[in-house]
Amino acid sequence: MNRDWTTKALLAFIGSGLWALALMHGSRQVNAQAPTTPDVIKAHKFLLTNDKGAAMAELKINKFGMPSFSMFDAHNVSREEMTLLSEGTPGLFLSDDQSVPKAAIMVFKDGAPGIALYDSQSVIRVGLSTEKDGKPILSLNDDAGNPIYRKP
Repeated sequence: MNRDWTTKALLAFIGSGLWALALMHGSRQVNAQAPTTPDVIKAHKFLLTNDKGAAMAELKINKFGMPSFSMFDAHNVSREEMTLLSEGTPGLFLSDDQSVPKAAIMVFKDGAPGIALYDSQSVIRVGLSTEKDGKPILSLNDDAGNPIYRKP
């Protein structure tokens, strides 16, 4: 009877050891396969899609070689673009459902802020900005974008 108890205890001990080895081996595989987070990801363009695969936002290098972030509506039309312009100055452009710019906010090369309102032909019709000394400038433009009223 003593022998039965000893055999059972020995089998339990061996079984628990094998179980522990199996668990350790399994955890090593999980750890070995765990993805690592890279310090840097390099690309020319990143596209953010919804659960149906439609593009909703894009981060890319624009035609001036500057970074640009755009957001798209449900019809894949670019409605907003935040970018650096060719001079490295920031701009935010808001567009209609045809991707035609309608409003812009920017900072000019001299540091002055500006707001532009566009017509359906992408011509700036109203501009509001400041001079270097902070004096406001209001400009109302004709169909060609030429000022018909400008008040510094």
